[in-house]
Amino acid sequence: MPRRAAAGNAAVKANHEGERGCAAVHGPFVYSGSLELYGSLLGEVASHTEKEIIMVTTTVHTLDTAPDASKPLLENSIKAFGRLPSLHGVMAESPGLLEGYQHLHRLAISGTAFTPEERTVVWMTINVANACHYCVPAHTGIAKMEKIDDGIVNALRDETPLPAKLEALRTFTLAMRDTHGRPGADAIAAFEAAGYGERAILDTVLIYAQKVMSNFTNALFETPTDAAFAPFAWEPKSGVAAE
Repeated sequence: MPRRAAAGNAAVKANHEGERGCAAVHGPFVYSGSLELYGSLLGEVASHTEKEIIMVTTTVHTLDTAPDASKPLLENSIKAFGRLPSLHGVMAESPGLLEGYQHLHRLAISGTAFTPEERTVVWMTINVANACHYCVPAHTGIAKMEKIDDGIVNALRDETPLPAKLEALRTFTLAMRDTHGRPGADAIAAFEAAGYGERAILDTVLIYAQKVMSNFTNALFETPTDAAFAPFAWEPKSGVAAE
């Protein structure tokens, strides 16, 4: 449940007690008529003392603490990753969210026509645009496991140019995000001119749906980055996600 705290206080950072522990995770929000994410991804809050912060608290579940309906889902996560990702531990509070996320993740890999490189472009473009402190390192690690060229991964993380076709995919993905699914005729024509068709447009929607689940969860609860992905820590250029 949300609880209130004075805005002048330092933001509460995620207290992660290890992958096998159970940790409280706090996400800072500023209330000024509506909830808005405020401060950096590390939980630092500027000194706007006239505002009030709402702290959203959750638990990074383990197999021992998770709701019964989530336990077999977490077991599947452990089998797939060899450990329990923090994101899955947070999502476990809502078995439906965790199950939906796992299913969309499988479909993103096996149910689209994208190559691993192209899938990485869509994943990382959305992660970066949404300033997801957890998913950018996680998908950097996944890209390395899939042997995606480091130059491509770095260009996605740093928002620098990609090879032409992949750049067209990034541009279209951003257009889909920024226009809430109404990219316009020019954007669609440019995407098709790069060699993509209707299947790619719809596959982008599928991956975007997956990323809404993960990026929003991580923004709400400041999911602690898994130790395996800590070497790939990332911060957005602007410090906050674009509107």
